[in-house]
Amino acid sequence: MNIEVLRRTDPSELMELFEQFNRTTERLRFSHEELQGRVAELSRELAEKNEELRLKSRLATIGEMASAVAHEVRNPLGAIELYASMLEQDLRELPQRSVLASKILAGVKTLESTVQNLLAFTSAPAVEKKMVDLAEVLSEAFWLAIPDSGRGIEVETEFHPQPLVAEVDPGQMQRAFINILQNAAQAMPEGGRLTVEGGLLAGERHGAFIELTDSGPGIPEDVLARVFNPFFSTKQNGLGLGLSLAQRIVQCHQGTISAVNVPPMGARFRIELPAA
Repeated sequence: MNIEVLRRTDPSELMELFEQFNRTTERLRFSHEELQGRVAELSRELAEKNEELRLKSRLATIGEMASAVAHEVRNPLGAIELYASMLEQDLRELPQRSVLASKILAGVKTLESTVQNLLAFTSAPAVEKKMVDLAEVLSEAFWLAIPDSGRGIEVETEFHPQPLVAEVDPGQMQRAFINILQNAAQAMPEGGRLTVEGGLLAGERHGAFIELTDSGPGIPEDVLARVFNPFFSTKQNGLGLGLSLAQRIVQCHQGTISAVNVPPMGARFRIELPAA
């Protein structure tokens, strides 16, 4: 449209043309921004899928090695555990000697737990869910994770009066609880306090939560964001699979797990699980 035509055009028509142009420009801008957002979202999803494929490939390789190692390690471990148990019974009247046998048994249990974590992490978890009371599963896990109640750890429990019902695989969830409890116990080598709380999720969410709080030194801030990363550990002899496996199990149950520091001392792990 040239200048002469614009001069002949009715002002109202001209304003309407400009308004249509502005609306069209705004729609194009919005579509462009929406398209950019979608492209960014797809790029993130693609990066996540690629990372999952790389992780699965690494886990498949590690899984083959773990199976071979587990087979070779478990046989001598079983023999050591048997003889240490017999020795512990024979030395019941000699407490100072008996405690040495107890330490051997504790070391064997730690090694067996490490082997189980490695095998569990490198294989696809077979989840068989059923409705259970999380307090009961946690109680069983506690005595497996910290069998020696005289190690100086004081336990405080506070549960909701109603059953903490959730639909989970009891064995898998027990493994997750054991790993978190062992982590808490290792954070308090000289003893301390372990606070266990359980309740029902508020609002529209239906399910239950479990909180485990230790009185250890807490988690360094530069480590806190990586505590659930596979093969990440601040311990000299740790594989770094315990908390990672716990997270994997919880996520397989459509739940969430988080870790925070609790001033002035200690760390808290919170697990939330849906009722069904």
